[in-house]
Amino acid sequence: MGSDSHPDLYPFLGLGVNSQMAVGYNGIETVNGIDSNLMAGYSFNYLYGSNADYGIDELDIGDGIALMESQDENIRAVSYNSGLYRTITASAFFGAIADGTGINTKTNMMLQYLNFFTTVNTENIEIPLFTQLGSNYPNPFNPTTTISFSNPEESKIEITIYNSKGQKIKTLVNEVLSAGEHTVMWDGTDNRDTSVSSGIYFYKMKTYNYTSIKKMILLK
Repeated sequence: MGSDSHPDLYPFLGLGVNSQMAVGYNGIETVNGIDSNLMAGYSFNYLYGSNADYGIDELDIGDGIALMESQDENIRAVSYNSGLYRTITASAFFGAIADGTGINTKTNMMLQYLNFFTTVNTENIEIPLFTQLGSNYPNPFNPTTTISFSNPEESKIEITIYNSKGQKIKTLVNEVLSAGEHTVMWDGTDNRDTSVSSGIYFYKMKTYNYTSIKKMILLK
């Protein structure tokens, strides 16, 4: 939205009243996730270039959380959680974002956005609606990576690491955890605390009714 269009609606979109049309804007080249939020580690090329995006809105964070920024450090996506409703506002065309490698796909981007909408807030504690094994970050990694996962109810959870031969080499989690969003770090060692070699590894999440396996790469 530009500065002349319905500023009274900005709080409902997670925007500050200072969001405005860019002046002398040269275009978006890349759209990148901002650290410490659900889009951390994401980076996309932008296909339309400078000519198509002259005058695109520069978002003001207001009471929201900045999710994405362009190469000029202008905010391009903002999330807002009032406790009663949630919104995500973006000033970069989704169709112009180009899939990259690893996590950098529009599909994964939308999954992250959907994860933002599919949690509920109970006494200021966000409880996910689904059991889910998330992506590890960074990937590839050296020497450590962090694995995210969630569970909607208290349950026993196992997070284990396997090598490319299918051999279990490390148990990261094997305990009952409360409902919520969780992370665990792997430092590239096996159960004997010996550093493993570079290569492809798999991490597995298992509960009483859920199993998921994902791939990661250790590069030394």
